[in-house]
Amino acid sequence: MPGKYFPHVSVSNFDKGVHFTMYFCFTITLLWSTYFHEWKNAAIKSFFIAALFGFSMEIIQLLTFEFAHRYFEWWDVFSNSTGAFVSAVFIEFVLKEKSIFKVRK
Repeated sequence: MPGKYFPHVSVSNFDKGVHFTMYFCFTITLLWSTYFHEWKNAAIKSFFIAALFGFSMEIIQLLTFEFAHRYFEWWDVFSNSTGAFVSAVFIEFVLKEKSIFKVRK
């Protein structure tokens, strides 16, 4: 949806935090689904899937600017990738020891 239809938020770069949070949650969801398929290196694969998806969405915004009035921003790509990376690291090093994300043998 074009950004002009949303109310203006006066917080500088607030949307970058939203991008970070959304891709953090997206990567956790990917990791949760890969748990049931017992992927090796699930955190790395989930990070790359989320980061490539975020980059693809920015490219689509670049290509459809005239129709959707959306903009490509490198900082959005950075925020998306950072959220995905922090999520993958969080799962790999913090929650992996918990039974919720242990790989079944």
